[in-house]
Amino acid sequence: HNSVTSGSHSNVEDVVRLKKNVKEGYVYMQKNPNIDFASFSRLYPDVSVRSFYRWKKELKDAMDFLNTNPTMAYE
Repeated sequence: HNSVTSGSHSNVEDVVRLKKNVKEGYVYMQKNPNIDFASFSRLYPDVSVRSFYRWKKELKDAMDFLNTNPTMAYE
């Protein structure tokens, strides 16, 4: 029974680490929006290609929104 508990514990840590890496990856991408997936995945191997392109689209949409509504950024 003990081994089951320690096994699930390490999974929790993996998930936390994964979430941390994913969040860092997202922040990194905000600062480097033109990075390609090959370069990005070397830095953040935990992030899937699907997430990468979803974020790229989100960030592009956000930038387009700010560009078309420049006053929004200062409110």
